Amino acid sequence: MIIKSASLMYLFDFDGTVAGSDDWGGYIKNCLLSFRQLHINPGVLDIRWCILTSRPKIDKLLVHSICKFHNIHPEIIFTSPTLLWKFKNVQQEVDFKEKIIKDILDNNIEIGYTPSKITKICYIDNNDEMVIKLNSVRGDYKFLAMSVADLINRDFMQLLLD
Repeated sequence: MIIKSASLMYLFDFDGTVAGSDDWGGYIKNCLLSFRQLHINPGVLDIRWCILTSRPKIDKLLVHSICKFHNIHPEIIFTSPTLLWKFKNVQQEVDFKEKIIKDILDNNIEIGYTPSKITKICYIDNNDEMVIKLNSVRGDYKFLAMSVADLINRDFMQLLLD
């Protein structure tokens, strides 16, 4: 069951979740894979969704172009705050994504596509390590990280509604 609400935001990772591969084989290889492989089109779920990727700012136009190529339309594309810098390890990626998610929930990041305050976030990433680590830092925040299969096949949304 997919829950739709103006106060619920769906954030999808890009590489390996929406398109391409999570395994970094080099910039050119991963870009080509992203054009060749679309794993999920969140638009068919009839939800408003955004992308939260660890790619640097310089790749925002590329991610937008790949989405346009696949005819998918995220509301917002969030990239890392640096122009070219690549994260050195998964923990740095977790810290970045945790900060974005919590800043959205704390109203520190303006979300222009809805006038409602975002009170819950569902983050979808096919990287199991990222999902486990993000879920471990939730604290009192109402967000849940899961894989695409978990989103489609199971009802974990009740955890967000409690």
